[in-house]
Amino acid sequence: MKLKAILVGLAIVVSVNTAAITYLTWRVTSLETVAIPVVEEDPAVKQSKLRTKYINVVVKRYKKDEQFVTRVVDLAFQYQKKDFPQASDIVSIVGIESSWDTKAKSKLRRDPALGLTQIRPGAWKHKFKKHELKDVDNQIKYAVDILHHYYKVSGNREDAIVAYNIGLKARLSGRDNPQYLEKYSQEKLNFI
Repeated sequence: MKLKAILVGLAIVVSVNTAAITYLTWRVTSLETVAIPVVEEDPAVKQSKLRTKYINVVVKRYKKDEQFVTRVVDLAFQYQKKDFPQASDIVSIVGIESSWDTKAKSKLRRDPALGLTQIRPGAWKHKFKKHELKDVDNQIKYAVDILHHYYKVSGNREDAIVAYNIGLKARLSGRDNPQYLEKYSQEKLNFI
């Protein structure tokens, strides 16, 4: 595919005032139209680069075993959805929910959230059995299913993320948790 673009030769004039603020002045020196080839990266190559980046970020940030992180990141790519959640959403949820601790358990007395993705088994007993959450593969798969369900019902990513934390009914009734959404957003910056 070719893209037509207008290239403008620019000269940059930099000046500094007494308040140490830099001003840039752009001066057009020429104008011509050229065809620029647009090369799209092979999706498999792009995914491989992202996979490597996610693994490296998690290993360094959370001091976790590379083999374990690779397994979880591969599951995130395996189960991701085209629209939402993507692998970056999934690894971000794992980071904020459990800090990549497979044995994480919330402090809720009734129906505590479990595992990497902090799923409450009692809330989802109609979909799976509590013992299934002992398996990391199931934790990632069910988290993706839950997030995707919330996304389809709520219609947007932010509501789906907040609902993952406070519950879908609470979110749809107007409750919010901007701190959780901010925490998620900050974590996701590591995977962009």
